[in-house]
Formats: sequence, C-alpha cells, structure tokens
Amino acid sequence: MYTPAVLRLTADGRPDLTLAVRGAVLLSYPDQSFGQFSAVSVLPDGRIVAAGVVRQTSGTILGGAARLTAAGQLDPTYGSGGLALTQPVATGSGGITNGTPVVTAAVDAAGSAVFDTATYFVSSPTGTVVYRLTPAGAADTGFGSGGRVLFSTTPGSGTADPAFDLQAGLAFQPNGDILLGGTDHAGEINTTAGALTRLIGSDPPAGFVAAVPGTLTAGGPADGTSAALNPTGGTYAAAGTTTVFPGFAGAVRGTTADVNADGTPDYVYATGPGGGPRVAVF
Repeated sequence: MYTPAVLRLTADGRPDLTLAVRGAVLLSYPDQSFGQFSAVSVLPDGRIVAAGVVRQTSGTILGGAARLTAAGQLDPTYGSGGLALTQPVATGSGGITNGTPVVTAAVDAAGSAVFDTATYFVSSPTGTVVYRLTPAGAADTGFGSGGRVLFSTTPGSGTADPAFDLQAGLAFQPNGDILLGGTDHAGEINTTAGALTRLIGSDPPAGFVAAVPGTLTAGGPADGTSAALNPTGGTYAAAGTTTVFPGFAGAVRGTTADVNADGTPDYVYATGPGGGPRVAVF
C-alpha cells in the first residue's frame, strides 16, 4: 500500500521535527490501497493543504485532499476529520497508466483543491473532468455542475468527444482562473495532440444581468459600467448596470453575440481609452 505523506523542511533543508512526528505526516484514508499527492499549499495562517489521488481497495479512484494545522495535525474542521474526497473518477483498473492514476491536482491560495482527471483507459470514457473542493473540503457546488466540469458536455469546450483527455498541466492564474494544458490522447494512447484550455471563475461581475434572446448592451458614462437592455413591447428597457472591469472608471464598449454557440447571448466587453486594452466575455 502506498500512503501519501506531507513532509516539511527547515529553511536550511533539514527535516522540520516540529511537524507532527519527526517532520512527516501520513495521510491514510479509509479503504485506501494507494495514494499519491502532488500538490501542496501553505495558507497564510500556516495551515497546510495537500491534494492528489486516492484509490480504494475496490478499485475506485477519487481525488483526495487533506488539511493540516501548522503543527501538522489533521484539521478536524476540514472534510471528514481533516480528509476529503471528490466524487469517484473511475472504477476498476481504468484510469491507470503504468500503475499511476491519471489525476493532476493543484491548490489555490484560499485552500481550494482542484483535480484534473482523465479516463481514457476505461471502457466508457468520460474524457476530461475537473473537480473542485471548497476551502472547507466539501464538493464546490458553485463550480460547474455539482462541483465538476465535464468537458464532453460543456458548450464552447471545443469538443463533444468523450475521449478528449487533457493531461497533465494544471495551474491557477492570479485571478483564480484555472489553466489546463498537456496532450489529448483522443482515445488512442499512440495518438497525441497538444491542447490548452482555461476555466474562468464562476462569480459574475457586480450588477451582472443574465442575457435573454434579444438583449443588447450599451456603454454608459465614463464610470466603468455598461447597461443591459431587454426588448419589451417593441422597445428596449434598461434591465441593469454591470461593473465590468473592477478598478477601471473609464468608458466601456459592449456588444452581444453567441460566442460559445449554446443558444444564449453572451456579452463582449472592451475597455475604452485608458483601459488597457482589456476584453472580457460573459
């Protein structure tokens, strides 16, 4: 059995014996037969969040995360007794390459763990699926659908192919967006192509008004806002005002278009004079 562990070194590279027992903490999950953690983040208060992959004795593969206190004890306020798991990624022997589960993990500055998974070795592949846990170690229901993003059903993802498996680069950008990159095996281990995609944050800008068919957007005064106009009885009525680029107080240019071809209008904004240039699509 392989058990993930967290170790801490002092500034001069020696084992930090003040962390738990002799500078190391073993992370043992119930029914665990294999564990391999590849991501770690130290929070501002000194707590430690680590994440990776866990395989159970039944063969079920999940993303796993743990949070430790600054002293190296499991944090009982995180997940279940300091340990957390995602929804199952795969079952049986699927999702294993040379004995290593195909799961990449990252932890952001707030302690949210994200997992990029691929299942191209299972009989019914789901393709790339990204999971996120909240800083408290629960499924982040505000992320995608129920805490996960399934690329084969995501409009604008560039593919509806369940064999689309994007591996294995995963990183957070400064604004919290998630960048994924690597190779797409396209269902065949010997056929690869480079691929790169980005998941944007789920929080809308201040004052955001969801578009409906026929919605228009228009720049307002030079205060960083843009107005949404909805059709009403042959005319347009103001539906709300959105602050598009936080910190920018100039003129905003805007238009609507179905950018991701999902049948719903999207807003396309750009800063006017003195603003960048910056472009945003919602």
